[in-house]
Amino acid sequence: MNEMNTKQSVPSKNLDKKLDIYLSYADLLLKYSRNQEIEIFNGKLKDHDGHSPIYYFKIESETYRDLKNIRAIYFFKYGKKPYKCDIISLEKDHLELRISDFPTENTTIENGDIVIDLRFIIEQQKKALEKLKNPKYEKQRNIIFGNTSMSEGVFVECAFKKENLNDEQKEAIEYAVGVKSIYLIWGPPGTGKTTVAPEIVGNYIRMQKEKGNDKPKILVCGYTNAAVDNIVKTLFDDFKLMIVRFGKITLKGKYKEICLENILKKEKEKIYGELMKKEEEFEDDKRKLEIEEKECAKSIDNINVEKEELESRINEIDKNIASLKKQKQKRWQQLITHYFKKKKNGINNRIAQNSTKWKKLKENGLLVIEQIDKTKFEITQINKKIIDKGENINSLEKKEIKNKETIKIVELYLEMTNKNLISAFFTKNIFKFTNPIYNRYKREIKKLKIKNMNFRELEPLCSELIKDNNITKAAITGKRNELKETEEIHEKKTDEFEKLKTKSASLKKEILEIKSKIEKDKKEYEIIDEKISSEPTQLMDTVSEEIEELIDKKLSEINNALDEQTKNHEIIVKKLNYLESDEKVLSNNKNDIEQEIEDLIESFELIKLDIQRKKNELISKILHEKTIIATTNMSVCNKQVGDIDFDIVIMDEAGAIDLLGAVIPLLRTKKVVFLGDPQQLPPVIVNNAREMDDFLKKHPELEKSIFEIFQNRCPDEKNKKRLVMLKKQYRMRKEISKFVSDNFYKGDLEYVEPDKSEVNYTLKENDDPVLDIRYPMLCLLNSFHTEYSKYGSGYCNGERILIKKIIQSFKDTYGEDIADKIAIITPFREQANRIKREIRDVECGTVHTFQGQEKEVIIYSTVKYHPNADETFGYLLDTRKSKKAENLLNVAVSRAKEKFVIIGCRKLFSNVELYDELFKYIKKLNGIKLPEELKEEYVIKNFCKMCKKPIENKYEYCYYCNIINRIRTFIEDKPRKYKAKDSDLLRSSYEVRIDDWFHDNHIYHEVEKQLPLYEHLYCDWFLPKKDMFTQDIYVEYWGPMGDKGYEKHRKTKEELYRKHGLTLLSIEPADMKALDDVLTRRLSGFLVKKENR
Repeated sequence: MNEMNTKQSVPSKNLDKKLDIYLSYADLLLKYSRNQEIEIFNGKLKDHDGHSPIYYFKIESETYRDLKNIRAIYFFKYGKKPYKCDIISLEKDHLELRISDFPTENTTIENGDIVIDLRFIIEQQKKALEKLKNPKYEKQRNIIFGNTSMSEGVFVECAFKKENLNDEQKEAIEYAVGVKSIYLIWGPPGTGKTTVAPEIVGNYIRMQKEKGNDKPKILVCGYTNAAVDNIVKTLFDDFKLMIVRFGKITLKGKYKEICLENILKKEKEKIYGELMKKEEEFEDDKRKLEIEEKECAKSIDNINVEKEELESRINEIDKNIASLKKQKQKRWQQLITHYFKKKKNGINNRIAQNSTKWKKLKENGLLVIEQIDKTKFEITQINKKIIDKGENINSLEKKEIKNKETIKIVELYLEMTNKNLISAFFTKNIFKFTNPIYNRYKREIKKLKIKNMNFRELEPLCSELIKDNNITKAAITGKRNELKETEEIHEKKTDEFEKLKTKSASLKKEILEIKSKIEKDKKEYEIIDEKISSEPTQLMDTVSEEIEELIDKKLSEINNALDEQTKNHEIIVKKLNYLESDEKVLSNNKNDIEQEIEDLIESFELIKLDIQRKKNELISKILHEKTIIATTNMSVCNKQVGDIDFDIVIMDEAGAIDLLGAVIPLLRTKKVVFLGDPQQLPPVIVNNAREMDDFLKKHPELEKSIFEIFQNRCPDEKNKKRLVMLKKQYRMRKEISKFVSDNFYKGDLEYVEPDKSEVNYTLKENDDPVLDIRYPMLCLLNSFHTEYSKYGSGYCNGERILIKKIIQSFKDTYGEDIADKIAIITPFREQANRIKREIRDVECGTVHTFQGQEKEVIIYSTVKYHPNADETFGYLLDTRKSKKAENLLNVAVSRAKEKFVIIGCRKLFSNVELYDELFKYIKKLNGIKLPEELKEEYVIKNFCKMCKKPIENKYEYCYYCNIINRIRTFIEDKPRKYKAKDSDLLRSSYEVRIDDWFHDNHIYHEVEKQLPLYEHLYCDWFLPKKDMFTQDIYVEYWGPMGDKGYEKHRKTKEELYRKHGLTLLSIEPADMKALDDVLTRRLSGFLVKKENR
């Protein structure tokens, strides 16, 4: 670069210090940088170019914008593996991506990520900064970091191809062509900034040729591919043979002709056709091998599919077998259980029958014993009779004997009476002393007095004795007959007794046998009962062969099915073994083919390297031969561009590029023309860490754009030799243009009235101001509620619903195609995301994504309806917080060609000065509209989030629910971390004391029970009446008072208790001093009387 005009030198130390600040900033960016990942879905194989297949992806508009703004190297991540890739074509609804060395068997890609390596950008920028320490770049360092003013450009008379250029545009071209170091072209929105680029390029080439430089090198660059492609389109018609577009592109149609990729296709055959033939041969051989490999792989896949099917069938059969076995086991168990239950029932019946029989036998036995006892008694009695009769007979026989002997004695004495007295005397004495009878009957003789009787007396006595003896004989005979009868009866009874004894013994035996059978059956019953309740396997061990045969007959159907499944299993296993054998053969073939491919690749590697070398030479040749290289700032560091120095650099959108983003091209040229607008979006500064935030606050110059840095070094902005501001505005309608000019450009913009014959507005007159072209600027005042995502980004459902209704009205009036001419802009990402999910056919995004674009209708969603705690509306909306808010509104308004609609609240428009100016301006245009002034279809009804009652739009809850929500929030802010005796968790130590009191006094209580009023409202304790109290009691400990908000919440809650007739027992902090007395006294009034308990 040329030296700047300086009156004083810049100390080298100061320059180094500034440079070190930027290097430290780059280190911080590296420390906290993260790669950006853009997810893409449902890719389909479109074409195959060797190892680099091309996939077609359908994409959303947001993905399109992210891809369009790629400004760094990127790769494709599939699973966890990275692949080199190139975006071949990028449209709003689809993407074509070439992926190097990607497995071509993947005909579809379910999802993957395009990963942007942001660290690479910063590393390259840091390397460029470090180069500035080299003495070789001392002049560049002085220009970039010096405090001196820029050198003036030299006026160069130019020839203009475009006839309708205005004076500022012509001056900008003339001084830009004569730039000595830095020249600034300030192009506010719609002023034709990009139209001057072709004129600068054309005149600069002409000037260089006049100076003898037939091959001037011009770099046209920007920070994003989209910015570069916008300026390339303006250069195409005049310079398509001189320009090459290097890097990733978003161009389509005819513009692809100048892309390096397309130029290569045309030139490479001329340069290395022979190598290409070898490559074709290699690719052909490789393709054939790959086809064979694919066929093997396909066969293996088919085998694997068949294996999977067979394995699936095996699994299914295994499941069936398992199921059948389970069924069999279950059925077997059921049958066995049924068998044993049946047997058990049989035993039970047998036990019952035997028990009945035993009972009857026992009863019979008792009867027999009774009979035996009776018979025995009878026998005893008979025996006694026999004995008595025997004794009677004996007695009678003795009597008879005695009678006989007495008769004999009497007869003897009678005989002696017939003798003489002497003979009788001697006979008597002989009888007396010699006959033992006398001695035996001595008494009877004496008693009868027969000694002194005579014949007459003895004869009747003898007859009487004979008669008496006959009677005795008869008695003896009778007694003997009786004895005989009695003995016969005795014999009968004895026989009967013996029979009864036999019968009793038999009964006893039978009873014992039956008892034994019962005991045996009971044991068998217990064993069967135990078996039934035992494990099936144990049950199986007890089954006899006979029973098993019986069961097998009943299980025949299941057994047949099981046998069939087992046979099928064996057949499939055999098939599977055959398939595994085939797979092994095919795998070996595949491995052989793969080895052949590897050998082929290895053999071709040298050829490939040669091809790559030639390719690089061709690229280098193209880049060196082409006069104009169009690429991003980052791509300038590419090694293929690395050895090219440029005569001039034209950098577009410089107002959005910081010094780091611009430094790489600045090192490669002597002259730079910056095109930009510092009043629009500033550079995007990464500030995702406290350390970064502190560093930026300490060095605010880091946040300035490269355009602003050099603009601040222009001592006189009206000096057209250093800076030209393009003032004539062609895009916006007059009313929109005036607001933009007055509030962002100090009134310097001039509205250019378009030729009426060329004007063809999309919008027409309509009785709905939202759709009416007569309202170029419209402010829809509302009172919605703002909510925030977990990341802190705001969103407003009310605005989203209203915008949806507005879009539908536009479609109903102007047709579906109007959607392409409308854009929805918002400062908040969360709001943009939510709108995009519901309104897919209308472009929607944050303000940042719309810089450089334009639409017929812009709808601006402000989202925020309440100020922050510091009474501001945040840095995205409030100029008091950040100048960025002014830039954002400028971009938002200036995107509109025909109509700008802003939705917001009165607080925003009255509290923020810039928005107040917008409000006043729109009011002059009669564009302020309240909901009641619009059609009914635009009226958004709002409902309480808790009770669902209708409420004003500005509220989230109704009055009562709002207080309840605050009470709930207050409670949620105090965690339950204090533990009571009964393990209840409380929110304070005082609450623990109260809970312990309930516990110690055996009072059932529930902590924080939901009230029967609202879903989100709870009491501190609930004491149900049960049998202790006369009614349910709700207990509240109010805690320390003093906070007005808390007092208000308390009064509302107390009012709710009264309103719904609930019994409230309040405990105050002062009550804690005598808690026992207080609670005893207050609860005593609710106790159930003892007699009623």
